[in-house]
Amino acid sequence: MSNDPKKKFKGPYKGLSLNVYLFLFFLLIGIFPLIFQAFLDVNSIKKHLLELETEYDSVLLQLQTSPLESRIDTYSELVKFVSQLPAVAEILDRGQERAGSVERDVAFKRYKGVITRAFKKYPDIINIHIHDAAGEELLSISRQADQNFSINSESTELPYNKELTLKIISMVNDDLLIIPYIKESVEGYYGVNHSLLLRMAIPIIFDGEKIGYYISDIDIGILSLSFPSVKWVFSDGSFLTPNPAADSAFELFPGLEKLFQTGESGVCGDSLKIAWSPLYSSEEGGLVLWAGMDIRYEFVHHSTEQIFTRLIVVSSVLGGLSFILIFAFATQMRRFFLALLESLGKIILHEDIPVYNGSNVAELNHFMAQMQALGEEHKRLEDKNKAANESLRKSEWLLHTMANAVQSAIFLVDNQARFVYFNPAAERMFGYSRAEIKNKSIYETVIPKKDCSIVKEKFSAFFKEGGDLLLDNTFEMNALNKDGNIFPIELRVGSIYRDGAWRVVGSAIDISARKRREETLTKMAETDPLTGVNNRRNFMILAGQEIKKCRRYRKSVHFLMFDLDFFKSINDSLGHAFGDKVLKCFSDICVASLRGADIFARIGGEEFASVLVDLDTSIVLKVAERIRTTFHDSQLEDEGTIVDLQLSVSIGVAEVNIMTDDVESALKNADHALYTAKDQGRNCVVLYS
Repeated sequence: MSNDPKKKFKGPYKGLSLNVYLFLFFLLIGIFPLIFQAFLDVNSIKKHLLELETEYDSVLLQLQTSPLESRIDTYSELVKFVSQLPAVAEILDRGQERAGSVERDVAFKRYKGVITRAFKKYPDIINIHIHDAAGEELLSISRQADQNFSINSESTELPYNKELTLKIISMVNDDLLIIPYIKESVEGYYGVNHSLLLRMAIPIIFDGEKIGYYISDIDIGILSLSFPSVKWVFSDGSFLTPNPAADSAFELFPGLEKLFQTGESGVCGDSLKIAWSPLYSSEEGGLVLWAGMDIRYEFVHHSTEQIFTRLIVVSSVLGGLSFILIFAFATQMRRFFLALLESLGKIILHEDIPVYNGSNVAELNHFMAQMQALGEEHKRLEDKNKAANESLRKSEWLLHTMANAVQSAIFLVDNQARFVYFNPAAERMFGYSRAEIKNKSIYETVIPKKDCSIVKEKFSAFFKEGGDLLLDNTFEMNALNKDGNIFPIELRVGSIYRDGAWRVVGSAIDISARKRREETLTKMAETDPLTGVNNRRNFMILAGQEIKKCRRYRKSVHFLMFDLDFFKSINDSLGHAFGDKVLKCFSDICVASLRGADIFARIGGEEFASVLVDLDTSIVLKVAERIRTTFHDSQLEDEGTIVDLQLSVSIGVAEVNIMTDDVESALKNADHALYTAKDQGRNCVVLYS
């Protein structure tokens, strides 16, 4: 066998040099395993990112829909209040036999005024309809395109027909029915925006009997969602609007029916994941509206593409470097392998070859192989750690971006009740910057002093044992801002267990405006708008409570009925504006003459009533006489001129038998005494006997 190192080695494939075979050999044993391991790591990272994006999209859906639930609650209370006003029963020809009631035409005018003011104050109300028990429409008030109001007009935006009315009425039980539907869909920057309309229906109850129905449409505006499309599905699987693909969402989305039965937000789907969140539910059960959002994994796909692109670039660079290194040492490698082949040939041909002691060389080769393996393992672990850190950084960035985008205040509190995180909405709500609030205790910043002991007690138990006294519940409480102002918030909290300790993450919204609206509605439902005293409905409630209390403590009770004499002639001759001035004058005199504990109300047009407790009949008669004489001596001006009027009032007084009488019988007795006073010539006080 020749010893000429310049002779070319001939492999199985003629024409390929030893350099090519060496290149392929090192490429197979060095680069491919590294690339294979890298692809395995990428799949693991992708799986983790899929789980994170699924969780974040579910949270985003809940945060986007929570303000809508609050608006539904607000208008539900509004409809309940307005539908039970006394004028509604009078429109339905009920209550005329009661003292202070008016004819239907007068009730129409009064109710029109109330609803017109409500339309101006609440621009989301589209129309209001009152139907009798058979579904016949008695009153229809609708908002027109020019913001004016139309009474019993057929040009309403959402006209009613008899068939539709009967369908709605058949669905109403004893509580408020809310039927939402999509009014229109508009293609926007973020996809399809839906304009939602709430059709609310409630029965009108009079003396325990269902005498009619109150129906109203509330336009709650456009719900803009930052994703391509939203699916609106009821809990029975039916779509909010017709779906061409299937009649039921349960056919399109496997596992959806089981998820709806839990009543909690969740995710379902195989190839396409969809996040679902309940939008509202009725107190009496029934249908629940769910919002569904496709989870498109755009962040995951983008990140995976970047990782694969970098892997391809790194693989190409490693392959090129291997090629360069092999050809750089081609001559030395060729000589080594030729000598090795020559030695093997001599062994096969039984030629004598020098025997070398290669024990040291073998140990060195074994040591070098171990070092190379350790180096490769270290590089693999380091690359995996870098990829995991990058994934964590991007996940935190995504969470931070989402928290900054929502309108609700979001915060994180550690196990020492100190703030760890504060989003921009929380900064605006409480007045503290993130730098100011970080590591500050909640008790010295956002909790009013009078509430600190209660909050400390509940939070201490939670931080110690991870209890759930406050968790996964939405509740109202008072909060304190940086300026020292106390305001109401709606708070929802959850738990996180990290670094061996429980922590609290919470979201809050300022409900000051909603509370003010509720107080205004309560006042509208309980007081007379002209005089500011109690109305008939609230008088009946307060008087009934007072009789029960006096029955328990054996105290006397007297009912007084007042009727202004010849009031219609005052309206006809001087106008209704002056008549209102007379009513307010009489109301002011009664309020000044009665005690703070006495009950006083306007129960009809010119009729008033009062309840006096724990007084002798003689004293009650003196109080009534003082009111009569004071009103008779009053002088009123009309456009700067004193009007010469002989104002007078007839008053009926009845002592209540606290063991047998109720409010109705007591009012009836006082009313009987009142008409006796009328028969005796008016302007006098008569005691019922």
